[in-house]
Amino acid sequence: MQLWTASMLHHDDRAPYTDHADLHRVIDAIPLGDVPWKSIQVQYAGDLPEPKAPDWMTKGYDVWFRDPNAVVENLLGNPDFHGHFDYAPYREFEPSGQHRWENFMSGNWAWRHVVCF
Repeated sequence: MQLWTASMLHHDDRAPYTDHADLHRVIDAIPLGDVPWKSIQVQYAGDLPEPKAPDWMTKGYDVWFRDPNAVVENLLGNPDFHGHFDYAPYREFEPSGQHRWENFMSGNWAWRHVVCF
């Protein structure tokens, strides 16, 4: 946020958020599509090197997340986003024939993984 604010100084402006906690508060305050947080515990399960394994290989870690399917469902169902993003892969070419890259859905990965239109 400090870099963002620094880039805005010549406009006599500031970044819209003071820090990461402020950004998280704004995100969590969005009224539509509240998806609950879930957590799982993960731990390295491979062979441990001898004579002593690094600490991270022997500890457990909590991973917090929101169900990505529910998040995407809420995004697609939110009328504020209607007509503002592409949800189907596409290819666009310049008159010269060169592929025009614009966002994730215009990329090769999305195009190769499409199953239907």
